[in-house]
Amino acid sequence: WELVFHHVATLTLILCSFYENILMNGTLVLYVHDVSDIFTYATKALVDTPTTVGALTSYAAMLGTWAYYRLYAFPVTAILPVWSVSPERMKLPFTQILLPSLLVLHVYWYGIMIWLGYRYATNGVLSERRKKEL
Repeated sequence: WELVFHHVATLTLILCSFYENILMNGTLVLYVHDVSDIFTYATKALVDTPTTVGALTSYAAMLGTWAYYRLYAFPVTAILPVWSVSPERMKLPFTQILLPSLLVLHVYWYGIMIWLGYRYATNGVLSERRKKEL
C-alpha cells in the first residue's frame, strides 16, 4: 500500500506543480527520486548476485544518496518553501499534506534499509534468496 500511495502522491505533486505553475517543485520531486533510485535499483540487482563487494558498495551509496537527497534536500528544497506559502495563495493546498507524507515514507523506508544492513552484519546473508541457494 505504501508504494502505491508513494507513486500516486508523487504523480499528483508533479501534476499539481504544472497546474499551479510552480515547476520547480515538480522538478525537485523528480530529481530527488531519480538520483537516489539509481543506487536503490543497483542494490536490488546486485544483492542476488555472488558479488558481495558490489552489493555492499551499492548499498553504502544507496544509504548516502537517500540520506542526502530524500531526507535532507527534499525537506529543505521542496517542503519548507511550500509550507512558507499561505494556503489561500495556493490553488491546490493539499500539496502541503502530500509533501510531508512522502517524507514520512522516505524515513520509514530508510529505517528498513538500515535494518536490512544490520541483518546482514549480524547474519551474514544479503537476501533470503541467496540464503536458500547456500
